[in-house]
Amino acid sequence: MTMRAVLRRLTIFLLLISSLSLAAADTADTQHAGRRLHPWHNVFGNLYDSYAGYNSLWHLGAFASTYAIVKTGADDEAQRIFWRDPIGRDFGRTGLFLGWFFQILPATGMYLWGLKASDNELVGAGSATIQAIATTGLVTMALKFISGRQAPLKDGDPNAPSTFTRTTDSSDFRFFNTDFSRGEGRFFWPSGHTSSTITFVSALYAYYPNKHWIAWVGYPVTLAMGVSMIENDSHWLSDVVAGAMIGHIIGYTTGANFRRDFNGSRGKGEESASSREKIRYAQASIVPRRDSTYLALSFEF
Repeated sequence: MTMRAVLRRLTIFLLLISSLSLAAADTADTQHAGRRLHPWHNVFGNLYDSYAGYNSLWHLGAFASTYAIVKTGADDEAQRIFWRDPIGRDFGRTGLFLGWFFQILPATGMYLWGLKASDNELVGAGSATIQAIATTGLVTMALKFISGRQAPLKDGDPNAPSTFTRTTDSSDFRFFNTDFSRGEGRFFWPSGHTSSTITFVSALYAYYPNKHWIAWVGYPVTLAMGVSMIENDSHWLSDVVAGAMIGHIIGYTTGANFRRDFNGSRGKGEESASSREKIRYAQASIVPRRDSTYLALSFEF
């Protein structure tokens, strides 16, 4: 299959995904319009919640999985397999190309279409996904520069042309590296293409938790994006795993919080307790003590 044919098919697939995203609100309850939530809604609170309590395990898991994958040699073994291009170079190149923009297009489309149609539920879906992509992107970029990791060799060939320095050493991290030049190339952990893809899917699924097709379609697309990054020698396996874990929890938390706030603004009595309840971690509250003359602080997890 030629590169042009691959791009044509994936473009059609992208348009289909965008259409399905816009269709996600087809069965929305229009009796109560609900509050119009914009992409900047509760941005700091949502980001905090994605790190709070048990959610922190996803971020810690990103570091732990990277350590394990590097130490066991799984990074090197996976790269040796993909240096043989088992799927095809066109697959990797196409994923690299589409990964720069295909998540934000349906997110922006939902937001703008919702504004045009005065559909505040769809506006909220677009806002949740836009915010998730933006915050995940900022977190990912910060981690890239903090970790200072280089990409694997192109096709395993140290003489292969590249616009930045690559390495055969999967353990080559330079933490808090101050050389941010493209030539040095120390900005590859975690995978931004993977994190931005899964954060879009997870935010949308958390916002529409009853629409299971979002997960059935979106997570395989995320897997394909991650594999394409390794196939293209753009990332190590551990970059992709870490990006998926970080992107998922930020996206899912953001989408769930947007759904909670939108449902709350409609005052729907039939919504589930999980939708109504604010996500709370380590939230202080005053509790009177009968056996003493002081008040104590308790923390809810």
